[in-house]
Order: sequence, then structure tokens, then C-alpha cells
Amino acid sequence: MHNVRNFRGSSLPFKFRKVTGDFDFSLCQTLTSLDGCPEEVGGLFACSGNQLLSLKDAPKKVGLRFACYDNPGNFTEEDVRAICKVKAGRYR
Repeated sequence: MHNVRNFRGSSLPFKFRKVTGDFDFSLCQTLTSLDGCPEEVGGLFACSGNQLLSLKDAPKKVGLRFACYDNPGNFTEEDVRAICKVKAGRYR
């Protein structure tokens, strides 16, 4: 699991292509961009509790769940499925 909670930047300072497990950067509160996110996540992808207005640069594939609630963007399941193939679970 890659957990970057408590990060206080506006975008991630690194770039992943693929993460086989979970990738969780919920509750960072200052994150405004998904730039730097992995292209593919094998497990859970969580970006809830940030300042996201867009899902641009989100992973293209997620193996379990795509959690993006508590952001100013108020993203819907349709928003998530328009940019990402969530294989095994729900978007929230």
C-alpha cells in the first residue's frame, strides 16, 4: 500500500506508472491536482478529503475501488467511469 496521507502540497511530487496494491492520499486537504498519480492501481485508489475540482490525470484502471468523495468537485460515478475503468468495485 502506498499511503501519502498528511502530504501538504498541491500536487504529488513523484510519478508512478503502476501500483500493484492500494494508493491512498486521502485527507491531504491541500491537494488540488491528480498530476503524478499512477496510471494503473491494482487495489484501492483513494483521493477523498482534498481540494480536487477535476479528475484529470486520475488512473486509467483501478482494480478495486475509486474513492473520491469530500472534494469540492462533488464527483459522480459517471465522472469516474468516464475517465477510469474500475474493475472490481464501486467508485465510492
